[in-house]
Amino acid sequence: VAATAVTPLSGALAGTADARNLSTGIVKQTLTDLDSLARTVITRVNRLHSGGAGLTGYTSLTAVNAVSSSSVALTAAGLSTTPVTGSFRVLVHDSTGAVASSVTVNVTAGATTLDDVRAAIDADPYLTATISGGKLTIGTTAGSTFAFGGDSSDTLMALGLNTFFTGSDANSIAVNSLVSGDLNKVAAAQADSAGLVHAGDGANALALARLRTDLSMSGGTVNFTDFYGGMVGRVGSASRDAQQAVDRQKALVEVTQGLQQQAEGVSTDEELIFLTQSQMAYAAAARYVTVIREALDALLNMV
Repeated sequence: VAATAVTPLSGALAGTADARNLSTGIVKQTLTDLDSLARTVITRVNRLHSGGAGLTGYTSLTAVNAVSSSSVALTAAGLSTTPVTGSFRVLVHDSTGAVASSVTVNVTAGATTLDDVRAAIDADPYLTATISGGKLTIGTTAGSTFAFGGDSSDTLMALGLNTFFTGSDANSIAVNSLVSGDLNKVAAAQADSAGLVHAGDGANALALARLRTDLSMSGGTVNFTDFYGGMVGRVGSASRDAQQAVDRQKALVEVTQGLQQQAEGVSTDEELIFLTQSQMAYAAAARYVTVIREALDALLNMV
């Protein structure tokens, strides 16, 4: 059976549909605000996390996000986040945690491709870099691990390397499975200038915590908490206004119905009074007729 589209024109169903679909309504605005909040949280957290280091390094890591083509500039490769001119470091550590090698990958907006990034990483003797399905995979030699030492180009975040979140909006936001599956990959530390990652270094964790009070929303005027609070407040205010409007309409209907009943309705109390009055009048008339009849009978008997 073919489905038939139904568009309600009145009643509660029509009101619900209008509230959901109205482009300037509170529902659409709240969804837009939620997406904006989630998108900014994803971007700000991933930017810091991707350049940090966890308690344990990687032996192999594949990007979450794929490019449309490895031979076009990263800025035109279909990534949800656009890299900018800058650089990032890949640090290789031996089994003791000492730095075995370090490679700096320079990125130029509008020019650098994923092939260029792969070649720069693969040039390090301790690292391998390959591309499959538009995704970059980085590996290292046996007995070694690698970490990242900051990223001023947003390339790691754009590719989804060493990120905390995946997704792009409120509907798709999720914790990266690599992090949720191994908490040692939470990048709470930052490599020092020599490339060393110190256990217990919470520098990156502190930077992530400070995001809570950073003015990141509404053009840099409010923080995450205030933005969310304002959003909830608007929803609450709209809900209150809607309830008050319903109450006013109910009161108007009740007044209108009362006026209608006064004009054309039947009052059971009034009808009962009229019926009682008629009954008493009938009884009085019957008594009057009885008295007259008895008087006539008396007169006739006297004749």
